[in-house]
Amino acid sequence: MFNAMVVLALAVLPLRAIAAPLAWELDQHTVLTPKLNLALDRAWFSGEPRLDDGQGVRRAEIGLALEHRDVFELTAVYDVDAGNWADVFLQLDSRAWKAGAGRLRLGQIKVPFGLEGLGSSSATSFLETALATQLVFPGRRVGLEWSNSWQATTLRAAYFSGNDLDGGNPGSMAAARAVWAPRAEPADVLHLGLSAAQESPHDTATVRLRARPESNLAEHFLLDGGALTQVDRIRRGAIDGLWIKGGFSLQGELLQARLARDAGQPDVRARGHYLTASWVPGGASRSYADGSVGNVKPGSGAASAFEFLLRYSDAQLETGAAPEHRAHSWTLGSNWYLGQYLKFQLNLVQVRSAQPALLDDHRSLQARMQLAF
Repeated sequence: MFNAMVVLALAVLPLRAIAAPLAWELDQHTVLTPKLNLALDRAWFSGEPRLDDGQGVRRAEIGLALEHRDVFELTAVYDVDAGNWADVFLQLDSRAWKAGAGRLRLGQIKVPFGLEGLGSSSATSFLETALATQLVFPGRRVGLEWSNSWQATTLRAAYFSGNDLDGGNPGSMAAARAVWAPRAEPADVLHLGLSAAQESPHDTATVRLRARPESNLAEHFLLDGGALTQVDRIRRGAIDGLWIKGGFSLQGELLQARLARDAGQPDVRARGHYLTASWVPGGASRSYADGSVGNVKPGSGAASAFEFLLRYSDAQLETGAAPEHRAHSWTLGSNWYLGQYLKFQLNLVQVRSAQPALLDDHRSLQARMQLAF
């Protein structure tokens, strides 16, 4: 794996000098853009004998986006390694149906909920999302989403019915997200977000709430409520905040979910939070657009940029049976951006678990090389 990462890095290093997105101009208004997100991981664990050192492909997403500027966009992305679909949607901008009436998306998309989980998989600050995000974020569904912006406010509302394209989430869901960003300039952002969702799983569905120890290469889950049946509805809520000033930023979320069950089964609750601080020296900054954080882009004349991060994450899961599942972690991270497309990440994670039957306290050192455009 290490040799493969070196070979790939050497093969794509010339891309670091390219500033413009890779795309084909079909005419004055129409663009065809290839999409690739290849992430190769390596992890070393200590303190927990049930976790073995490992390596593997985290993502191997390929796709295409056909865009007629300000009118429509057709996007399809498939993860070759995982064997499942990511984003597959038709987007109609305001010029396509009614000026000023917002944007419509139809297809498989991420549920408009939260901040960290809603971000692009190619723009993750850490190798994996926080424990609470893993427990509560609902992922992708097939449905219809409307969004619109007025000055500092953005609203998104969606309804999903049926399933996802891989057959993993039968049922229906309504979700909404509001963002207030009175400052949204480059290197100067103040953002507050509020999200809510209610899901009604199919009566034969099995629901699982679980989280890995912030490492996808871990063979076991740190928090796991097991296979939950007789789930009548799931209510989720989240509050998030983001502040960016030059090279410094703070980001945090409070997330919770409650599963109401039939047939006398106890309700299940999941909740947690995280707080992330980051610093980008050298004049660059974290990017921000459409209510989401993106990758750091090297400053003018710079061939690369560095980012240093610290995150505290805490989550707990109450299934109605003792003991309560609870864990927290500290993650120290660094990212090295070589141009616009190549990124190297290194995370040191310290995990504390109040449920040693699943996983005991341990540390992990994780590395990733990502090529994405």
